Amino acid sequence: MIDISPYSNQLLFVGSALLGAVAHYIKKAGKGETSTLVHEWFGAANIEASAITLFMLFFVMIGALVGDMITAETPFWISLYIGFVTGFAVDAGFNSDVVKQTTIQTSPPPPGKRKVVIRRTPTG
Repeated sequence: MIDISPYSNQLLFVGSALLGAVAHYIKKAGKGETSTLVHEWFGAANIEASAITLFMLFFVMIGALVGDMITAETPFWISLYIGFVTGFAVDAGFNSDVVKQTTIQTSPPPPGKRKVVIRRTPTG
């Protein structure tokens, strides 16, 4: 059996970072800033932003763990707080709702229907 007690703060940090990312989605959905469901926010409907977010979250978490920001001596509430804020901030910075833009192609008006604009200049 594997003893995870020396790594409990690190696991708490990683778990709370993931919860922080989900909390950012909940904030966006609660304010009506997104209409996507949580599995769409982090999944196929938003794959590019989600991939960047998960990569950055992984990068930041590895940096914090390797850099000994979170150790076995770190109080659990600090691990929880730093992880949550990290996940929330990374998701807020890199993950966004999918915005589909539509370009409308218009043809020029027929020759008899052209709009003429007359500009008047002041005389002095």
